Parts: sequence; structure tokens; C-alpha cells
Amino acid sequence: MRKILVLFITILFISCSNYGEKLTYSDTDVYYKDGATKQEAEQLGNYLVKSGFSSKGKKKSVQLIRDNDSNNLVFRMVVGDGVVDDPSNDFIFKTFATSLSKLYDNQPIDVHLCNNTFETQKIYAFENVPKSIDAEATQILYTNNISLEEVNKLKDYLIESDFADTTPKTVEFDKKDGSYLFRMVVKEGFDKKDSNATILKYFGQNISKDAFDGAPLIVHMCNDKLETIRIVE
Repeated sequence: MRKILVLFITILFISCSNYGEKLTYSDTDVYYKDGATKQEAEQLGNYLVKSGFSSKGKKKSVQLIRDNDSNNLVFRMVVGDGVVDDPSNDFIFKTFATSLSKLYDNQPIDVHLCNNTFETQKIYAFENVPKSIDAEATQILYTNNISLEEVNKLKDYLIESDFADTTPKTVEFDKKDGSYLFRMVVKEGFDKKDSNATILKYFGQNISKDAFDGAPLIVHMCNDKLETIRIVE
């Protein structure tokens, strides 16, 4: 997750002014208004410092508000030209939204990408962002197609099988057309070896048999943005 957050530093944030009460954390100005509290803003600022988001470099501006209709917290961030239109950034922002939700005890949080006057250009709504639980050091992202009961079955299996240990890993669990999708981030080049595909094929079969009563399950090898690079047949 720290790697994902550090990527924000390269996206050319721009500083703003007069957008609510302001707190400053390293090179990041945190504004808060419209129902967001100072305590919530302080939580955010401390998290940004701890995660590496706020570090010496180009000035950044973010804003925390609360939506009047949904009552969701809204994290609004000023981004540079081209960021909104680049789909390769979607995973970064969705994962960041998931982390912010956990920071606030799993409260719904929307993420808005904004121009330098805090006008919203793109929204990552909470209902469209993967949720997350941890199995030891393994982060399990799961979509709205997966129930809490199902993801807990996966979590238990990953721990019992020793897949989940002290080594950080990221997987995503989804369901499509009646099949579970187990998508895991692998190291560069891992997907090129057929022997690795064979190992993951049997691993997927065991997840299906031991955790989901033999239901169809497909394993995807993914890059660090959770884009599929090989499907295990």
C-alpha cells in the first residue's frame, strides 16, 4: 500500500487557498469544511504523513468535506493535467479510497479528483470501490459481487494454507458469470513460466474445493495495478 501512496507524489498536485479551515502537514495543505471536523482532518493529515503521501517536494492540496445527501465523507484532491483522463490511475485512486475508509472505521468515503479551484473533475464513489480485509500481511480487496461471508471463507483458507504469512501480498476477489475470480499481484516475469501457472492452477482448484464446495474459480496473474497479465487455465 505504501508503494501505491507514493505514486501520488508524481501526479503533480497543485496548491490552493480559501477552501475551508487549513491544517498543514509537511508539504500538504489539508482543508476541511461542510461538516468535516477538525479531528477528522487531523486524522487525515497524520495518515498522509505516515503513509508517505506528504513528503518534501511539490506543494499539494486536499480537502475533506461531508456530502449533505449521502453523509459520506468526501476526500477531494487537486491533480495535474492529464491525471483524470488516464485510466491507468484508476486502481491507484480506488485503492487509496479503500485505505481511507479503513482509516475512518470503514465509513463510506468518496474520492474526487479536482482542478486547481477544487472543481470536481472525476468521482470514485464508495459503492464502486473495492472493500478490503487483511489476512496476516495479505490485503484482500473484494468487490460488491462478493459477500462478507465469502471473503471471510477466502481469508480463512489463505491463512490455513500458509499463503497468508508475514510477506505483504495483494489479491482481489470477485465473481462474474457464476465463477469466482481470484486475482493476485505477481512479480514481474512470474507469469512467463508455465511451471508457475501450473502451481497456481492447483492452488485455485484447492481454494474452490476446500473453501467453496467446488464452485468454479479462475486465477488471474496481475501486475501491480491489478491488471490481468495471464489467466490460469
